[in-house]
Amino acid sequence: MNEVLEELHAQRQFGPKALELLLKLAESELHRFPELQRDKSKDHVDFALEFFGKSGKALVTDVLARAEDDNAVGRMMRRYLRNRMIDKARQGPRGRLRETLRKRLERDPRFKRVPGTSFWQLADGPSTASKTDPNSLIQVARECRVSPVGRHGSGTSQPRLGKTGEIEALLIAVFEAAKGSLDDEKVTTVVAARLPLQVRPEHLPLGPGDDFPSAAPTPEEQVIADEEAARNTLEAHRVYASLTGIERRLVPAITDPAEASKILGKKRSSTAVKIKQLKAKLVELAGDAAAARGTLGPLLELCREASSSSASSLDGPVAVPSDPVERQAR
Repeated sequence: MNEVLEELHAQRQFGPKALELLLKLAESELHRFPELQRDKSKDHVDFALEFFGKSGKALVTDVLARAEDDNAVGRMMRRYLRNRMIDKARQGPRGRLRETLRKRLERDPRFKRVPGTSFWQLADGPSTASKTDPNSLIQVARECRVSPVGRHGSGTSQPRLGKTGEIEALLIAVFEAAKGSLDDEKVTTVVAARLPLQVRPEHLPLGPGDDFPSAAPTPEEQVIADEEAARNTLEAHRVYASLTGIERRLVPAITDPAEASKILGKKRSSTAVKIKQLKAKLVELAGDAAAARGTLGPLLELCREASSSSASSLDGPVAVPSDPVERQAR
């Protein structure tokens, strides 16, 4: 029986059965996000109705166009709900801390992002992923001075991370101890453990013997990471399909001018222009610079896979590598 789908087709909007399914899924999904559960003034019904008010019409349109049965309706409804809750969780203290740290790392020349990844390294340090125990890094961070300057304005504003230069000095010490690169989440975890009031203002340390937050990601952080990886992979397939054959060959060489020159058969000055144009196109296709950074990792894999498996001409038709759904079906 496809009672929910039949109801949606008949009414062209949510009816009792669709609403019942929405509430059931909202209750299930909310358990994945402890940060959202801390707001005792809201329960799953509030999140479901808030979601319905903002995304209900879009969901109905999507379901009517693509769903074949009630199982498909449930999967689509769950995905919409989860994405909404992820967006809400990002607006919390930890999400704001992660964004502040990312901006600090981006604008300080002593740090640089490992190309095509969410990892960061010291500008003159190793790029291989660190294998150091995160708890050891937290201990290093605890030994660094960060002045207790509190937070800017209201609880929704960006956190203040010590006096000028203090958090950068802490990050340098952490990266030196890591002896390799660290991803966004691990950097955030270490700093959150050092400055717990920035992430959980309701937690008041009692003294030097207090336990600090675990270095392991929380359930909502893991959900966010998994969802972002899935989104980036799907988006990378879409971007890949919009690139020409030569652009697909250039993507793996986007940070290697010498290799790019060999691919194009042009001088470095001309190559630099082509690379700049390619970067602009990737940003345009992805939507913005942040989205382009997220898709670059899986896009690199697609381009390398195509390069190793295809002998097509530079601008000739190139087969798009199978997407994740097709791979699972094989």
